[in-house]
Amino acid sequence: MEELNEYEIREKENAKAVVEHLSRFVNSMGRNPKYFTDEVMREHRTLQQSMFNVFMACIDAWAKLPDNFYDLRNEYTVKTSRKIIEHLNGNIHAPLI
Repeated sequence: MEELNEYEIREKENAKAVVEHLSRFVNSMGRNPKYFTDEVMREHRTLQQSMFNVFMACIDAWAKLPDNFYDLRNEYTVKTSRKIIEHLNGNIHAPLI
């Protein structure tokens, strides 16, 4: 296993905390995606571009899941992600300007 430097360890810990927080948000029965998207749209445009790259990396990862690694709960996510990546010809990285 690859050894991580201090920066990578912090980044991995930060990512885990963000994912846990987002998971709690989406797991709420009364959650409204509009609140999330409204807040994202209020962020600096460069940060929006960076967020988009994170979202696209998720789509790319879902698209690469083997067929035996998803079920009916996330089948739509995987299959739609594959269509998105195919449509974009794998060009998923948005430039930072």
